[in-house]
Amino acid sequence: MGVLPNLYLAEKYYPIVKRLEDAEVSENLVANASFEEGEGLAATGWLTAEAAHEQKGNCTRSDEQARTGEYSLRLVSESPAIYEGQDWDWVTVELRSPFVEVQQWDGVQAEAWVYIPEDLEKTERGALINLLAFDQDGNVIPGWKATDIEAGHAEATEGWHKLTVRGLLTDPAAAKVAIRLAMCGVGRCYFDDVSLMRLRPQ
Repeated sequence: MGVLPNLYLAEKYYPIVKRLEDAEVSENLVANASFEEGEGLAATGWLTAEAAHEQKGNCTRSDEQARTGEYSLRLVSESPAIYEGQDWDWVTVELRSPFVEVQQWDGVQAEAWVYIPEDLEKTERGALINLLAFDQDGNVIPGWKATDIEAGHAEATEGWHKLTVRGLLTDPAAAKVAIRLAMCGVGRCYFDDVSLMRLRPQ
């Protein structure tokens, strides 16, 4: 199946992961996956998050670049995350997809295409995607924002570059998942053609 939160879980749930190799794979469950729907700079259904630390940046729908269609999502960061006077390689700008319903033992695979015109500075993580899991009430399940279930790229790309991340929902409270598109450091990047597929063992 791919990435699990840690090696202990990878070993503990290995039989389930093997079953996912022959699992039923859903269609793309992300609404407005290529950001064609929106009002002005806002992409319909996607939620921005307030900056958690001192930094300057923004996330907008843009027609400057597009892999398909006419629009993509542009992330711009003017400074790294600053905490207690120091620079940190933390997320500076982020956007979250609409919820997708899931259940315990579902596998999930998220993909997004990213275009980075110039190397992102002051970061090793760069432009990234990761999976967030939530309970029925919309509360984040701890552990699902960890960097070991994210995929990122910091160097300039030649055209569009695909990022992929996978996970297994081991928590019995898991009821929803979402994709987080984000960037760290300083610079500009574009996301397009996001997908999330659910893998359910037969």
